[in-house]
Amino acid sequence: MKILLVDDDQDISDFLINSLTTYGFHVDHLLCGTACLEYVKNNSVDLILLDCNMPALSGLEVLETLRKNYSTSELPIIMVTALTETENVVSALGKGCNDYITKPVNMETVVARMRAQLSIKRLHLENLEKNKLEALNEVITTLNHEINNPLFIALNHLRKANRRADYTQLEKVDDALVRITKIVKQISDLNIQSKEILKKDHSEEAA
Repeated sequence: MKILLVDDDQDISDFLINSLTTYGFHVDHLLCGTACLEYVKNNSVDLILLDCNMPALSGLEVLETLRKNYSTSELPIIMVTALTETENVVSALGKGCNDYITKPVNMETVVARMRAQLSIKRLHLENLEKNKLEALNEVITTLNHEINNPLFIALNHLRKANRRADYTQLEKVDDALVRITKIVKQISDLNIQSKEILKKDHSEEAA
């Protein structure tokens, strides 16, 4: 899991990085909110630990900006605050942070809250993939049924052409077969999408 730590206090950051690494997390560290916003644009992040009080761009401002593009399920954000910053905590919760931890940090609490948010995110993603697969299966079923109509038309016109030796019917047969070909292509593309989703799910489970 990739964790992004955004905190201008180097001592606290070093402690968090070393501790989280021992728990098996990969941690990237940034010193300011501006760098955080730029980083998230260009990199995949599973969860952000975001300090409330930073120079230039505060943690609350960063949180507010990120929530314009990422929901709480897509990008969990846990605020890091001092014990005395009750007002900041209330504001952060109102702006969409998932949870908060207070300084001085208790690592068991930090890890427990992080894992809880990462579990919620994983369940959200699994539900999205499940819905995608169900939608794809419905479309595939519909397209399979749609094949029957042009197939019946093609066969009917072929029989007429053979029976009457009237091959002007073949143009209609050609139209019907072209339609069938397009539907089959759609089904094939959807099957590929389904396999890619399943492959992604298996890869994430293995990770």
